[in-house]
Amino acid sequence: MPPRGRIGLTAWTPDGFVGRMLRTVGQAAPPPAGVPSPLAWGDADAVARLLGPGVTVTSTPRSHVFRYADARAWLTVFRGRYGPLRAAFARPDVDAAALWAALTGLATELSTHPRRMEVPSPYLEVVAVKG
Repeated sequence: MPPRGRIGLTAWTPDGFVGRMLRTVGQAAPPPAGVPSPLAWGDADAVARLLGPGVTVTSTPRSHVFRYADARAWLTVFRGRYGPLRAAFARPDVDAAALWAALTGLATELSTHPRRMEVPSPYLEVVAVKG
């Protein structure tokens, strides 16, 4: 960070829906060795450590609700448009059917609506100020 400045960001929390989704994907298609998890940005204490001393971090928990007809409809969209899922499903070493089942199972499990998919997904809104 420069001598003075402000950074605003939002990041999915490690234990929320997207965090659990990314862990599921990581089990089927592990990231390259040494690549840090982007989910650290969704943890207020980790953000403070990542940005270092002299930075004041204010974080506010927020939530987004993913709403789709069902888990299959959600995954159809995300498989085609969300980078980590596109990459995982494109890998030749990934059992796509097993990954599909695991992800739709997760979305179904976490859905709060009995007839369609509605999955709350917490994220962190962060403002970091230095100087």
